[in-house]
Amino acid sequence: MGKMLVKCDPHGRVPWNDDIICVGCSAVWQCRSEAEPRYAPEMCTCGRRLLPPPGERGRRGKGGKGGEFSARLLCPKCAEAARKAAAS
Repeated sequence: MGKMLVKCDPHGRVPWNDDIICVGCSAVWQCRSEAEPRYAPEMCTCGRRLLPPPGERGRRGKGGKGGEFSARLLCPKCAEAARKAAAS
């Protein structure tokens, strides 16, 4: 089975590289490995829930109360651009 594809307006359908973005504050996180930098925490630094708690299905929302979460898939090219912008 191949890598999951993510739809990106500027870059088309590209393989997802386990990067997510918080819709609340645009912080970029990764879900590949806890050993790598910027591993996605349960709650974003802006206070929104990034992902549903383990074993639970949440619904996409703004990361507010209940089961809503604010993470969205991010294409690798957009993730790299966001990381470079944040570093400068």
